[in-house]
Amino acid sequence: MPCLEVCCEPIRGSFALSSAFPSPGASGRLGACIGLFVAFIALQACGSAAPAGHSNALWVLVDAGCNQGWAPVPSLYCDRARGDAVLKDICGATHYLLIPTARRIGVESAELLRDDEPDYFEDAWGARDRVIAASGRSDVRSDEIGLAINSRWGRSQDQLHIHIDFVGPQVRDAIGQWLREGAMRPSLELFGHTYRIAHVAALQKPTPFQRAAVAEDTPQQRQTNTIGVVGDGGSGFYLLFGHADLQGLDRGHAEEILVPRHCTH
Repeated sequence: MPCLEVCCEPIRGSFALSSAFPSPGASGRLGACIGLFVAFIALQACGSAAPAGHSNALWVLVDAGCNQGWAPVPSLYCDRARGDAVLKDICGATHYLLIPTARRIGVESAELLRDDEPDYFEDAWGARDRVIAASGRSDVRSDEIGLAINSRWGRSQDQLHIHIDFVGPQVRDAIGQWLREGAMRPSLELFGHTYRIAHVAALQKPTPFQRAAVAEDTPQQRQTNTIGVVGDGGSGFYLLFGHADLQGLDRGHAEEILVPRHCTH
């Protein structure tokens, strides 16, 4: 486990408050340090998943590492001007997360429909260079990379995060078959789930969040949305829109389009 620099330092297998902190406000820093440490431990459950009761762990890490500035988190890359951050996922050699630095609960957040909101999907696509670098390959095509955000029932963290990784071969095959058939069908069947498919030239306005919503949507309806993005091999994208169906045992987990993550810890 990486040490949380500045905030904590390891001592005989535990963590203690760093002596580098001045005494004024030390109790506040200690509380924040403990909260950050608990958040980091919670995320050891593999990727963005966390044990029950720790659904804010991801937000604690990003808020502390990017907004507060007193606790640099290893493998967290903040862009305050852009309004988001990229975090290396604990699991998966090439798996990264794009996370807003503002509080956004998830796919249902009303702020995502505003035109002045950062282009999180566009920024996530821009972070694919980290995935490619982690793979050690120099010949990665855009149709090998995907993005995904899960529904309210397909996530365990209540801070919006977009998954970035390689696309599973079944997904690429299904899109290829859809194209060979003339791209006329409005949907694809993937892993037993139905996704509406659309081809777009860009991920900016309208964003995938805006495309997934309809005028009469309520937050309760939007929280069932799950969205996947796959590069088209050129400069465009295939968007995959799904919905959680609790009656049909579909959690709305578009992350399934990406290669599986494997934990080594």
